[in-house]
Amino acid sequence: MTRGFPRGALLVLMLALSFGMMSSAEPSNESAGTFQLSVSKTSDYSQNHVAIDDQYRIIGETNNFDIPNCRQTKVLPTMKFPFVIQENKATMGQPMLVIGSIRGINTRKAHIAGQSHSTYISSPVVIKLNGIRISYVYMNGENIAVNVPSGVLNPGGVNVLQIESGYYFPEENQIAYDNVQFKDINLNL
Repeated sequence: MTRGFPRGALLVLMLALSFGMMSSAEPSNESAGTFQLSVSKTSDYSQNHVAIDDQYRIIGETNNFDIPNCRQTKVLPTMKFPFVIQENKATMGQPMLVIGSIRGINTRKAHIAGQSHSTYISSPVVIKLNGIRISYVYMNGENIAVNVPSGVLNPGGVNVLQIESGYYFPEENQIAYDNVQFKDINLNL
């Protein structure tokens, strides 16, 4: 570690560089041997990126809460996320919805892949944008990318992303929902 940098400063510098930010380190006036790190945005990433939600979320059943750091008290099988795309946001091609992490899916594919050990098989998670189904999610994973069809987004207006939990039938005339956890939803334009 370079002398004079606070613990973690080099990590911040590396992250800033990896996200297309320009950074500089200059001697601080406060004490000898220390540096002041400044970061400024120099790329078009923010122009083509919409952060929809960055919270840890759960949809589905209300039982089986062994999930750490969860403050959510009421769980429904569907969650909606309204967001606005500014009219001046530039599109670089095919818009892509990215879910940073998703867990709790119990589809046949998840069972075959060894991701689920539940005693039942459920339907996939459904992703809708402005009321139009754009994808099913069959497997648990990180950075799940979903292509957004042209004409679905409403630039300059309100858009609504909807995520629906998978379901199964434990007994006749009953429906139950998977307990699906996800975090970090972003739209790359």
